[in-house]
Amino acid sequence: MQGVDAGGGLVGGQRADVPEGAARDDRPDRLGQPPVGAQCDDVLGAEVPVVVGGPGGRWQHAEPFEVADLLRAVPGRRGQRGCRESCGQSLGRCLRTLHKHFNNKLEGMTPDDILELVRGLPGALVLSPEPGGPHPEAAWGDHFVYHAPGGEVPQRTQPHVTVVTKNGPGDERSNLDVDGRWRVNVRVPRDRFAELTGHDPRTVDFGGADSGGADSGGVDFAAVDTVLPHPLYARAGFVAVVNPGPRTTDLLTTLIHEAHARAAEKSP
Repeated sequence: MQGVDAGGGLVGGQRADVPEGAARDDRPDRLGQPPVGAQCDDVLGAEVPVVVGGPGGRWQHAEPFEVADLLRAVPGRRGQRGCRESCGQSLGRCLRTLHKHFNNKLEGMTPDDILELVRGLPGALVLSPEPGGPHPEAAWGDHFVYHAPGGEVPQRTQPHVTVVTKNGPGDERSNLDVDGRWRVNVRVPRDRFAELTGHDPRTVDFGGADSGGADSGGVDFAAVDTVLPHPLYARAGFVAVVNPGPRTTDLLTTLIHEAHARAAEKSP
């Protein structure tokens, strides 16, 4: 399959040219959905040329509907419709969202992707300590997410999502001091923790930071694109993902949404 560039073109190949006078295919696809072109006609103000003969039985022309057809819907913020459903609101925004989601699925997320996601959640506040500020040096360059619609960091509430970019005191087993490595941590309920990691957060014990990495209860805390117990805060219900990639992008996005919703429910 070809990738999608931000402008809506196809990467790695030329656009499919629609033969003059070719018949439009408005037949439902294998899932019973009308073709994307038929759904987005109102947006474009003219027929989108979707023609028999290309991927999935019809050519996709002018916009990357081939990819949209495969993804079907891109997860949005809580309460939003998927990308395909929102075509009627803004095709350009739909395609940009699709492009970003598709690239994340292939290449993995970055810290900026996580921060963009959480900053779009209602009432979210991201604390990002920097040198010269009131926060300790160990926190510089990391990010801490709270539900704080008033814009003030809660004094008696722990963050429910954190993004760390380096090793911390006693927290070296994820090897975050290696260039390009980082980790996102999300707080989850006990049953969710057990489902994701196979461990009970009430009894888990991975020992100290010098207990041997992969020998720490059979967990390799340096593994990438894997949902793991947090090396230090598993008992508090935190799971961790080092360098989220194709296997964990969708799940991690869901976990962040769920964690923020729980924080909002508990917020005074």
